Order: sequence, then structure tokens, then C-alpha cells
Amino acid sequence: MEYQEYMTQRFDVQRKYYSEKSGKYQKNYRGMRLLQIILAASLPFLVANITDQTYWLKIASGAAGVLIAVLEGVQSLYKYQDKAIEYRKASESMKHEHWMFEAKSGAYTHTETALKTFVERVEGIISEENKSWVTFSQKESAIKTS
Repeated sequence: MEYQEYMTQRFDVQRKYYSEKSGKYQKNYRGMRLLQIILAASLPFLVANITDQTYWLKIASGAAGVLIAVLEGVQSLYKYQDKAIEYRKASESMKHEHWMFEAKSGAYTHTETALKTFVERVEGIISEENKSWVTFSQKESAIKTS
């Protein structure tokens, strides 16, 4: 396989995938965390204003507490932050290898084996991320079945 073919059919596709997934999971994590913070910060206000005329604040404060717990449970189950970090790490590692290859530095100083080394190292990064995903998926399945 030639360099350009590898870059367009494998490297660019995988790096884009990792980068997009990382962004998605980071957005999910931050959105849920922000909602938890807002709900938790509003609880003292809601509770302090409960009167006979504002009985609905009891319901609202209870619902806020339940929602905080549900959001925490969802984050714990789906590990959005951990996934975001893993995908970002894979994407950045691939980018680093690419820059080192282009600069012909580090492991890529020997031009006759540079492409082979580049492909092996990039595929190693992809393989490690795939192993992490399989491990996570197995744990997730075990949680769902128990």
C-alpha cells in the first residue's frame, strides 16, 4: 500500500472518527455536568422558598434531586469523560506520529523503513484503542446483564 492510499483510506478516516467521537463524548459529559451543577445550586433556593402557597417547590426540589442522581448514574454507566479522553488520546497520538513521519525524525529517520514503521505504529495505536473499547464493552454488558 502506498503512502497516499494509506493516508486517505485508513489514517485520515480513523483520526477523523476518533476526533469526532471525542468531541461528542466531551459535549455529552460537559452538558450533563453543567445541568447537574445548575440543579444542585438551585436546590437550596427551592427548599428555602417552600411555603404552604408554594407546595409545588417540594415537587420541583425532589425532581431536581432525582434528576441529579439519574444524570450521575448515566455518566457512571456510559463513561463519557473516559471515552472522550481515550478517543482524544488516540487522535493526538496518530497526529504526533504523522508529524514525526513528515519531519523524518525519531523512529522515521531511516527513509527506507519509515513508511513501514509509520504504518506499524499507527496500527498499534488503533489496535490499543480497539482493545480498550472491547474491554469497556464487556464491562458494560456485564453491568446490563446483572
